[in-house]
Amino acid sequence: MTWHASLDRNLSKRVMAYLSASRGFQSGGWNLQTPQNPAYAPETINDFEAGLKYSSRSHRISADVSFFYSRYSNLQVTAVTPIGSVTANAASARINGAEFQLSGQPDGETNLTLGVQLLKTQFDRFSNASCVDYDQNAATPYAAITCDATGNRLPYAPKLKFNFGADRHVSLKSAGSLVLSSNLAYNSGYFSEPDNVLRQKAFATVDARAEWRPNWRGPSIELWALNLTNVHYFNGLTAVATAGALQIPAPPRRLGATLSYAF
Repeated sequence: MTWHASLDRNLSKRVMAYLSASRGFQSGGWNLQTPQNPAYAPETINDFEAGLKYSSRSHRISADVSFFYSRYSNLQVTAVTPIGSVTANAASARINGAEFQLSGQPDGETNLTLGVQLLKTQFDRFSNASCVDYDQNAATPYAAITCDATGNRLPYAPKLKFNFGADRHVSLKSAGSLVLSSNLAYNSGYFSEPDNVLRQKAFATVDARAEWRPNWRGPSIELWALNLTNVHYFNGLTAVATAGALQIPAPPRRLGATLSYAF
C-alpha cells in the first residue's frame, strides 16, 4: 500500500508554506540474465518534504525552497558482471537535501533562472555490496567480491548541483526577432558505485543558442553550441568484474544549426 498526505497554508498573499509525506513502492523481481542469483525484494521509500513558495506582486520574481528527507528500505541497486547486470538489495539508505529555485524578469524581454541542490546520501546498511577487487597484488585482477558499503554515499548523487540560465528576446521590428539564451550547469562530482572507488570529478558545462524568428509564418534559423568550453567528463562509469572500469565519455564541444519553417 502506498499513501500521500500534504498540508499547505498561505502565510500571506505572496508566500505559501507546505508539508508533505508519502510512501513509494517498486516491485521486486528476478535477474533473468543470471538466474543463479536470488530474486531481489521490493523497494519502499518514505519521503518527507517541507518548503516555501514566493511570488512577487508583479509576478516578475518567484522563488521556491524545499527541504526533504527520504528513507529507503531494500533499496534496489545494479551491478555489472561479465555475464550481465545484476539487481540486488541494499538493506537501507537515506537522502537528506535542500533545493532552491529563483526566477526573475528584470524587464519584459529578459528571463533569468537559478537552481541549487544540496544532497547528503548514505547507505545505512549494505554489507553485501557487489564490488570489484582493485588490489594490484590480487591473484585474479579485478575479481568480483562482496564488500561492506555501509556508510558510503549513494551512486550518482553529487553533493552540490547548480545551474544558471538567461535568455533575452530582441525585437528586429519588421525583420522579426532574435532570441539569445545560455545556460551554465555545475556538478560537484559523484561516485558511480556503492564501494565509492570510481568517481566523476567536478565539472561545469556551458550551452548557448541564438535563434532568429520571423514575425509571422516562415523560416527560422537557430545556431547552437553545446559544451561550449569543451569540458571532458563521463556520462557513465561502471566497474566490470575481470575487466576493470568501463568509461563512457560525454560528447565534446558540438556546434550546429537548425532550420525550421512555420506554416
